[in-house]
Amino acid sequence: MKRKGRGGKREGAGRKKDTSGIIKYRVSFTLPVDIINFLKTRKQPSQFVEIAIRRYAAECENSDNKDE
Repeated sequence: MKRKGRGGKREGAGRKKDTSGIIKYRVSFTLPVDIINFLKTRKQPSQFVEIAIRRYAAECENSDNKDE
């Protein structure tokens, strides 16, 4: 059986360890840590995560507007 997705047997090959608390999706703002952990624990495709992030961003903007 061939092991998939290790990037060869060179030194430093394979998956990088997750060093940052900020999730590495293309968004212009940082998410709270609890939401990041929730997204990490759920084994979801990234497109659903992006949708969830956009929904969260919209909720943030709406709540900011309501306060003013």
